[in-house]
Amino acid sequence: MTAESALKLMLRIVGGVSLLSAIFVIAPYSWMDSIHRWMGMGELPNAPVVGYLARSASAFYALLGGYSGSCRQIPLATARC
Repeated sequence: MTAESALKLMLRIVGGVSLLSAIFVIAPYSWMDSIHRWMGMGELPNAPVVGYLARSASAFYALLGGYSGSCRQIPLATARC
């Protein structure tokens, strides 16, 4: 495996996993609370800022995933990512 193909594979994996966070931009608050409890962190605070920050972080990671997925298609010699 060449360095370029390893980099493309890594960007594909990171991009795909990051794109999964797009689900939580529109997920109901109860889903986020259930996952928070399942992770053993107790009840998710019901303050508006908590929902805003959780959704904003999810949107950021989804955009990052889309960006890294698009960068893997550009050859390394002409990459401007």
